[in-house]
Amino acid sequence: MNFDYRKIRWDFLIAFVVNVFLIILFFVFGNSKKPPEIKPAVEITVDISDFKPPVPKEMVPPNQTSEAKFSKSPVSGISETKDPESAATEIMGSFTPEPVPVSSQMQKNSADYKSELVRIEQGIRTFDGVNQVRAGLPEGTLPPGHQIGASFQGRGDLSARRKKLKRHGGSEQTESAVEKALKYLALQQNPNGSWGSPESFKTGDAAALSSLALLAFFSHGETFQSKRYGDNIRKGCDFLIELANAPNIEYAGKGFGHAILTYALAEGFAVTGSLSLRNALENRIKYILSHQNAFGSFAMNYDNSPQPPPTQEPLNGHPLFREIMVGEPACDLSLLGWHIQALTAAKNAGINMENLDKSLTMALEALVKIHQAEKGGFSQGINMKRFPANDNMIPVGLLGMYFLNAGNSSPARRAERFLEKTRPPQWGRGGTFPLYRWYYQTQALFQIEKGRGKRWKAWNENLKKELLKVQNPDGSWQMPAGDNSFRLKNKTDLSIYSSSLCSLILQVYYRYLPSYSIAESSGFDQSADNLDLGGAGLMSRLPGGADPMAAVILGVGTNDMQPIRFGVFNGMPRSPESPLVSDEFTKLASLRSTIAVRTPADWPQTLQANQRIALFFDELLPGNFKGSMRLLVGIIGSDKTSREYQQSLEVVLNGKRLFNSFLLCSRQLLEIAVPGDLMLPYGNILQIRNNGKTALAFDAAVLKPAHQVGKRLYLLAKDTSEVPEELRTIFNRQPPEKLEICRLSSYTEERQLLPEISSFDSQKIYIGEYAAVGSESMGNEFQRHYLRQTGREIIDWISGGGSGVIIKEILSGGKLYDSVFHVEYPAASALKQTAKLFEGSPRKLSSQVYPRYGEKPGLFLSSAASYNAPGVATVVVARRFSLPEESEVIALIPWNGETDMVIERGFLPEKSPFTGFAPKIERERKTVAIKDNIFRYSAVFPELTVIRLIRKGSKELPESDIKSLPIAPKIEFDHDTVQRRFPCDVSKMKKTQIRQSGGYTSIFGRNAACSKIPATIPETNTARFIPAEKESVCVTFRVHRTDPKRFDSAYLLFGNAPAHSQFLTFDIFTRISGLKKKNRMSWVTFRFALCGKLYSTTVRIERWEKVVIPLKNINPAWQSLRILEPAGIFDEKLQTISFEINDIATYSM
Repeated sequence: MNFDYRKIRWDFLIAFVVNVFLIILFFVFGNSKKPPEIKPAVEITVDISDFKPPVPKEMVPPNQTSEAKFSKSPVSGISETKDPESAATEIMGSFTPEPVPVSSQMQKNSADYKSELVRIEQGIRTFDGVNQVRAGLPEGTLPPGHQIGASFQGRGDLSARRKKLKRHGGSEQTESAVEKALKYLALQQNPNGSWGSPESFKTGDAAALSSLALLAFFSHGETFQSKRYGDNIRKGCDFLIELANAPNIEYAGKGFGHAILTYALAEGFAVTGSLSLRNALENRIKYILSHQNAFGSFAMNYDNSPQPPPTQEPLNGHPLFREIMVGEPACDLSLLGWHIQALTAAKNAGINMENLDKSLTMALEALVKIHQAEKGGFSQGINMKRFPANDNMIPVGLLGMYFLNAGNSSPARRAERFLEKTRPPQWGRGGTFPLYRWYYQTQALFQIEKGRGKRWKAWNENLKKELLKVQNPDGSWQMPAGDNSFRLKNKTDLSIYSSSLCSLILQVYYRYLPSYSIAESSGFDQSADNLDLGGAGLMSRLPGGADPMAAVILGVGTNDMQPIRFGVFNGMPRSPESPLVSDEFTKLASLRSTIAVRTPADWPQTLQANQRIALFFDELLPGNFKGSMRLLVGIIGSDKTSREYQQSLEVVLNGKRLFNSFLLCSRQLLEIAVPGDLMLPYGNILQIRNNGKTALAFDAAVLKPAHQVGKRLYLLAKDTSEVPEELRTIFNRQPPEKLEICRLSSYTEERQLLPEISSFDSQKIYIGEYAAVGSESMGNEFQRHYLRQTGREIIDWISGGGSGVIIKEILSGGKLYDSVFHVEYPAASALKQTAKLFEGSPRKLSSQVYPRYGEKPGLFLSSAASYNAPGVATVVVARRFSLPEESEVIALIPWNGETDMVIERGFLPEKSPFTGFAPKIERERKTVAIKDNIFRYSAVFPELTVIRLIRKGSKELPESDIKSLPIAPKIEFDHDTVQRRFPCDVSKMKKTQIRQSGGYTSIFGRNAACSKIPATIPETNTARFIPAEKESVCVTFRVHRTDPKRFDSAYLLFGNAPAHSQFLTFDIFTRISGLKKKNRMSWVTFRFALCGKLYSTTVRIERWEKVVIPLKNINPAWQSLRILEPAGIFDEKLQTISFEINDIATYSM
């Protein structure tokens, strides 16, 4: 077979030829080169044989309470320091009593290890440590590979410095003043490299003084190689490095010293490239990044614990107390300003750490969202456009905006307008223009005008005139007259502080470029205008997820929604049938099934059965408001319809139920939380439905934002001496100064505010006063009723507008405590559980509970909530009967995020003497996430449920020392009064039978039983005693079951009796069971109580005996005979002791 080469494709042929050619070239030239010579690796050794690490000093944190957290007392252990050298030896002591735990962010990650390896490699090739930089590099140069921002480049170049000095308005006089100041600072340096007196070491302010002094040298371009100040720089940096590793250095100067120390380390690293400085710097930055709060700002001592509600006293004393958000950490712009400078310097010095850019972004958010004032500018605390600006804080915030590359934003321009109105300050009037404001405002105006504008020139001329004329001959400055902004009083410390700042002020011409910001070293581009949303008091979501629009800005002050009022709370109209109150309402009623309310004038005076009001929120509320609100409504019905359960009301927002309940009083005040998370972008409608069978009228209504916690709540005792020792911790010791007491009936089931007052005033503190009076003689059933009632009546009063209760007759009333023995009844347990609402410093929070499913309104169901302490709140749900229906409770809580929820259902604690009488307390703990400041919880609620909410990271309230009495109380019985026969002839006296055998009898406790039996006629009745009544009451007690904290009893109720009766008598027959005849007892002790007095006598077994009690000023009419369980040591086989009672009567003349 012949092969036809013409059939081969030409592209395959070309590929074949090329591959053959390449193979030939490989074999010809590929092996012509010799193998490279392998050189042995260079061995690097570091001689550390002479290195002696410093002996660490154990720091013992002082044991102080939280109230002493910001105490200015000297640090213990160095009070006898004689000089700065020995003070530094103590290395700053413990700057705060309570170190803040370091978060997990401080752990090294892969990026940290990678950057550390790069630095080690660079250090091996170039230098290692301060001394080698000083010895091996020429003056004015940096180590190879050290990347810094443009503003740090050329600082050490004298020629470049002179050009910038001349271009930006400096002069030979200003530079001469700086030279003299640096010379003064060099002379003030301590031998150990620090600056400051022994007093400054005690307070921790030596950290700030030493750092500020070094910043003055760094800004002048001085480094380790400087001929004049090289030794000062070396010793100062050695001290800063040692200081940066000191225990608790973070708390130096309440955090200010730590921020300025970090700032000095950053600039020192920028101008020297020292790895020792860099290592110390990165450790300080890690701490800062892990302790920046959720808002992006900083708090003193880095204490990010939730803030408690301020009292009226500090509110009146200092405006800063207004600038908080209760339940959130504090924010301090003066502290944030130093941190922005430190982090910006670190970024421009070439530091690239994880979360550093995020931290800078959050700092910008904090400036715009947290610290921006209502008309522009800035203030020190959490402002959120609610309060006026603080003149001294405006340049602090403005300089931060420029450093964070946001100088061209609207917030910055608004702040600049404030500076335009500032008159040139005078050194002799420093009280209103402190030195730190000179420092910040000089730099801010330099950045605004780029060092050349009209405003800068005007400011600069005044600056030079004022500073140069007051410089002392030795080169120092004293503080401006009246400036007390720095807390130290030592003259040398103040001179170092002011000389350092004045030197930095006069170095503004060349210290930074006019465009200095973090943009010099990164692509950071966060538009501040995108953060500046909303009107006054209304912004986008805050850093960390907190939202001032949602639920609660529980600080104080105004926001952008004014209350919307419908009518006036004045008690008018009196009833649903009253005529139109034309001064308050424009319409009496409407024939429409739905009454549209688009303006306050549309609200009707009455609402008919099956009629509803529709509030169109889009037209009633400000256009940009989507926060939570409180709706306060005064409802007027009638006594008859409320008793017949014909009044009910339902509230629905956008189809979601918020409230549904019977109205059980003729007048009732409802406070309904309107949660912001149910608000839609548009089309928001709140419906108020009358689901009852009768018309309702409105006293008034008001809709207001939920931007404040409510009034303080109080649980008070009328007579503290009557409160048992174990119960005193649950009562407030001091009542409010101004209060209105509402005296309530002790027997009213529903406790509501409006029926007790003529008109409601939201500014008043209404305290309900009632006696804890109960019918002890009604036995177990009534005690169960009191158990359910005790907590519910308090919750009803709080939810109905009250601020607290005063309880009278705690010991003697017979409801909470046994009026005779003064041991607690079951209702005392309910009081203890409900009292958790009042623990701490409680302030009212909006809350309501309602059936979750179905159309049936809630009956005898209410809730109340309180804010007890920072990060701690309590919600209590109470109902009269336990029903198998699921209900939902809602409350506005002043925080967001993960929260521990502790649920306690039931009444009785462990080892209660009434175990089995009512449900025990079941405790459940779980973690929930609170979002938008709204807490919701659905469950089948028993008669009493207490929910404690603790924000993650917050301290729980200490458990109240509520305990039952450990032993039986001291009791004194009358053993002499009871007699076996009449002491005189009673034949002429009138006998009155005050109780029939079928009269009412009740039992208290578990060991007693009572029954009606035929009267006993003993077989061995030698005297042939015949009982007067054919039937007797038999009271039986089980023995060996006695609880020392419970006195089981049987109550035999009396009828009417003559007013001046002289004797009370009855016949008693005693029997026992469980003993054999040979062990039979001959007598037992019979104990009983009559009209509050205790009696004891002995009675014989198996025979009738008469009991005669002389009535000395005692009237037994309508009282009861309380027969007590026997006491004593009995045979173990004894089972029961029974007392048969017959013929209870009185004898009178």
